[in-house]
Amino acid sequence: MMSLYATLRFLCYPQLFCLLSLTLLYSCGGGGGGSSAPTPPPPQPTASFSASATTLSSRQTLGEASATQDFTVTNSGSASGSFSLSTSASWITLSSTSGTLAAGSSQTITATLACEVPATRTGTITLSGGSGGSVQISVSHSCSAPPIQINIAIQPPAGDGVFQENATSSFSFTIQSTWSDQGPVAYSLTSTNSINFDQNSGSIALNETVQVGLIRVCDHLGETTGTVTITINDVAETLQWTTACTGNVIERISVEYFQGPRTAVVDHIADGNRWNTMVQPSSYMVANRQTITKIVIRHLVNDTPTIDFALNSAAAESSLVSQSATVQVADREDAWQTEAVFNLPAATTRVTDGWILSLIWNTVTSGSPVAFRFDELMASVPAEDERIDNIKLGVLDVEPLHIKFVPITTKTGTPEFTTDSYLKHPKDLLPTAVLTQEIDKPLTVEAEDVRLNDVLLLLSERWFRESLNPLVFYHGIVELGDDSLEPCGIAYVPGQAAVSELAGTECNEYTIAHEFGHNLNLDHSPGCGAPDPDLNFPYLNGRIGTEDGWLLSSQTY
Repeated sequence: MMSLYATLRFLCYPQLFCLLSLTLLYSCGGGGGGSSAPTPPPPQPTASFSASATTLSSRQTLGEASATQDFTVTNSGSASGSFSLSTSASWITLSSTSGTLAAGSSQTITATLACEVPATRTGTITLSGGSGGSVQISVSHSCSAPPIQINIAIQPPAGDGVFQENATSSFSFTIQSTWSDQGPVAYSLTSTNSINFDQNSGSIALNETVQVGLIRVCDHLGETTGTVTITINDVAETLQWTTACTGNVIERISVEYFQGPRTAVVDHIADGNRWNTMVQPSSYMVANRQTITKIVIRHLVNDTPTIDFALNSAAAESSLVSQSATVQVADREDAWQTEAVFNLPAATTRVTDGWILSLIWNTVTSGSPVAFRFDELMASVPAEDERIDNIKLGVLDVEPLHIKFVPITTKTGTPEFTTDSYLKHPKDLLPTAVLTQEIDKPLTVEAEDVRLNDVLLLLSERWFRESLNPLVFYHGIVELGDDSLEPCGIAYVPGQAAVSELAGTECNEYTIAHEFGHNLNLDHSPGCGAPDPDLNFPYLNGRIGTEDGWLLSSQTY
């Protein structure tokens, strides 16, 4: 029996209308039932391969065992399959280049990377097979030469030199390597403490010896140790070199002594390793008098030295209390001059073993002092091969000086005072020998308006009447009041009489030392504006305060 089945399909077109499609199916046979479309066949099982790493890298040194890297090949497909592995470079070898893996199973592959020449190389490993296509694994391998060993063949002997000239020496070195094919390598040299080379860099090969010259300018006296470092790649070798520099930083030392006017000058002039000494004039120092010592140092370095002045005797200590700036010597580009002033207390004038001057230039002496010894008596000149030594200044004993303090009685009364306080400053500050004192009988001044010049004349007349002793001085003490226009003191230069106002609000006890200094023929010091200064003491524009007498001080009046 033939049956007719109709299947309707709607076909839609872009013109937005539908056509009715009629499909007629004919079926021959009996029965009235229908049947569905046939089922397509299932897909075939396949293998699919993957690698556990997409990159491999290693770093090694020539001579070491070859580097190895492991990765895993896995069959993640549904059927057993075969795979293959290939490399892009001969320095990459694999433990296996092919294999067959059941579904879900893995195999470990070892890649060996050969270190043949110093280089960084790249390559690839390709995994092929299965339905997934090929897989690329990137490989990076750094192969470096073994470290160079630096050997110092000859250590540099110590270098001797003269100040401001060169000290020289040399050393040599070789290299070693475990790689027999090692070619020439570059080296560089660095140093400390101003060591220079005749070559700062270069190249050296195996079995070659390189000699390096060392040079150092002797800008320091004494021994100086520096280092030299040879560097090749990341390897460094350091050695030491010591230089010993001799010679004179000092051209001249001039020592001037002041006890009032300048008493003596001693010049020490360097002549190579010898000192020529001149003493002028051949005069004597006065024992037990304060002495101002001015030292002028001419040196060959533009640097102010640290100056230390110490007595050899334990009788007293002396310290640096004033120092001028270092200046360049006129008409010289290579010499500088430093001045220093020291105060030698009166008790030290009789020391038997002199004093020591120590000079340190931080830039040239490395903290070690250049020391000179001076004896206290003048006239002996050192032998040509000696340094400054045995320079003697004669010391002359004189009788003690005596001050008679005279109270001046005026309409306001008679001043009251003690000699202890008034005599302290003359003893401390003036170039006096032994000094004694007493309070003399008062001197009456009848004038209504007291003038210090009138008092000074009366004191001088008393000295002529009662004393006439050149070692005795009359010093009047007067009280004029705060409204007085008179100065604090007045004195004869030189002479035996002086007068000072009573210490109080306007005037002080330093006036006694100031005026008594005039009696000893001391003029005002320069630098403080006082009239008629002594421009030779102890140097132009010195800071010795006039009212401070001979006290080295920044205070001026």
